[in-house]
Amino acid sequence: MKNYINLCAFNEIDVLSVDVPPFPFPQLPLIVSRAKRILSKRSQQEITDASKILARMINQYFQEQEEQNQFRAAIVSEFKCAPIRIRDGVAIAPQGTSPLADIEKFLSDYPNPSNTSELTALQACIDDFEISNSQFQDASKQEYFAALALWLVVDCIVWSTMDGELRQKPTPNNVDLFAAMRTNNTLFTDRLEMAYAGIIASEATSAINYAEHLVQEEIVKVSVESREEEIASQARSTNARNAAFASKKSQLPLKAYALELFYSGSWPSIRQAKIKIFPQVLKYGIDTESEFKLSADSGEDTIGRWISEAHREKPGLVKTKSKKK
Repeated sequence: MKNYINLCAFNEIDVLSVDVPPFPFPQLPLIVSRAKRILSKRSQQEITDASKILARMINQYFQEQEEQNQFRAAIVSEFKCAPIRIRDGVAIAPQGTSPLADIEKFLSDYPNPSNTSELTALQACIDDFEISNSQFQDASKQEYFAALALWLVVDCIVWSTMDGELRQKPTPNNVDLFAAMRTNNTLFTDRLEMAYAGIIASEATSAINYAEHLVQEEIVKVSVESREEEIASQARSTNARNAAFASKKSQLPLKAYALELFYSGSWPSIRQAKIKIFPQVLKYGIDTESEFKLSADSGEDTIGRWISEAHREKPGLVKTKSKKK
């Protein structure tokens, strides 16, 4: 795979353990601090591995874009006409345009490192990859964007402190690098390179902002899901209570008839009472088309429960046959 982007000094500078100086870009220490919070459970090696993974993602994205553009360029050269637009697989050439200028513009519009930042590229392609793997287990998208922010911080430091030779071959001595940034302004490169370092610092800020945006999205999502589950649980509980109430309400006519039969007679026991009463209550339910249906298997037990509840509430109303002496 072609390397469209490089890691610069990321492997040589441990931004997690070395204080990043605030000059000339005061936002860098804060970016590192914010990235540390997102990557708090990760080691330097894991973060370095994450940077390699996201570099592969971005390189593959740019390579695919270039291959697609080459396909479009082949169509343009074949037709040798105004800019070609692909619509449903068909090449369409608008009329009344300047062929050469429009073709060049059309072919230069595709995403590439000269017009697309690493952040924009990663945003465009990260959903196409399996982000959790053996090198970076249980990974989240926000961790990758936080790692990208650290990578850009290092890139900014390199561009703003050292000469062109260092940018081709980064020094492993990060202590000297930071010391030079703090004390020796003569090491600054020309204005163009400093301007480029400023662009990278701005991109690092955007990357950490996006990482924190993803963290907040996840918090909101978890909160919403928790609230939805709570509402669903309350709804289930309410439905269950309503169903129980409706069931009890539908029982009332049969229960009243069963207790009327029970109170009007004398019974040696509640067990005997329910056995005798059940057929009459069952027929009464059929005759009145009661909503509550007594089961042939458990109907006697239902009537027995009704009688027992009434007996506990008003024991004096229950008449039982006196035993013979």
